[in-house]
Amino acid sequence: AHLGPVAQAQILAPLFAGMNLGVCLFWTWAGALLSRLLTDPARWRHFMRIMAVALAAFSVLVFL
Repeated sequence: AHLGPVAQAQILAPLFAGMNLGVCLFWTWAGALLSRLLTDPARWRHFMRIMAVALAAFSVLVFL
């Protein structure tokens, strides 16, 4: 059925808000988990090296 713009907005707004809430809760949980796991300096350095390699690899992929 063809809906007007206000009706579509009324349908899409709660869907968007619900998905946004789910994503925010996931990243909050992931950040809390990482903060507990990365209290050891050796684990922190290892994590930072992995992130540096990932950043470099994805940066190269942008230009391919």
